[in-house]
Amino acid sequence: MGCACTCGTGILGGVGVMAKKETTVEYTRKIAVAMGLGGWVIEETADPASEGCLAEIEPTYGQRHAKLSLCKEWDELPKEEQRNTIVHELVHVALASLTQLSYDIVESLDEGAVKASRAALNLAEEYVVDAIAEAWAPYMPLPGGGV
Repeated sequence: MGCACTCGTGILGGVGVMAKKETTVEYTRKIAVAMGLGGWVIEETADPASEGCLAEIEPTYGQRHAKLSLCKEWDELPKEEQRNTIVHELVHVALASLTQLSYDIVESLDEGAVKASRAALNLAEEYVVDAIAEAWAPYMPLPGGGV
């Protein structure tokens, strides 16, 4: 599961606020299409993201479907932070099959190595996702229009 954390990864920050939560699904769809993920269905869940995460996304294995959870404070976040977070979560979607393959390979290791390997893979994935999202986000439109 991808998580855009509030721990300061370097891709978050800015000013402005998205008007209403209902537009988040439309905005996410627009960004997904711009990122080449137009074939995916991204569903916003009613459940909030985990504590400490601005958003989380859970791709469904073998399908082009993912569930997006947003933090309770989503509507109060600056537009740039919303954009950067949505791009971050969609990069997780773009990498979903590679991530799943990596985890499947790790599961073939002995029991002691699985936990450490999964943690290392998760950290490596977050670093890669952060770098890609940080480079890509400034070229995506902000929620409600503008760049």
